[in-house]
Amino acid sequence: MKLIGDQLRFSGSDLAGYLNCRQWCGLEQAVAKGDLSQPKYYDPLLEALWERGAKHEQDYVEHLTSLGLQVVRIHGVEITDEAVAATHEAVRAGVDVIVQGALRSGDFVGRADILRKVDTPSNFGSWSYEAVDT
Repeated sequence: MKLIGDQLRFSGSDLAGYLNCRQWCGLEQAVAKGDLSQPKYYDPLLEALWERGAKHEQDYVEHLTSLGLQVVRIHGVEITDEAVAATHEAVRAGVDVIVQGALRSGDFVGRADILRKVDTPSNFGSWSYEAVDT
């Protein structure tokens, strides 16, 4: 959850957090508004899992590239106007694979690990995309 100007932006994790614990959601909102500070802790196991996940995603993208698929990576981690525009441009162009696509719809935002082109018609043409979680 982030506060952009005076508008809260929510991710899929925020929705899952709300469904699991409304108290947690209230605390996250207080952090986003600056009323509370985010607790900091270091968990070496969590760090190792994050590193392994990043390596797995990298290996999967290399596999897709080795298949001859056109791969576009959307750089950064934030969901900025530029990242959303770059994602939309890649979708309009019909590239085979979009890595870390930045998506926004209303107050909800997120980054898709992989968006893979499929042969299902959409407003963009004879293709659309399915999200692949690595």
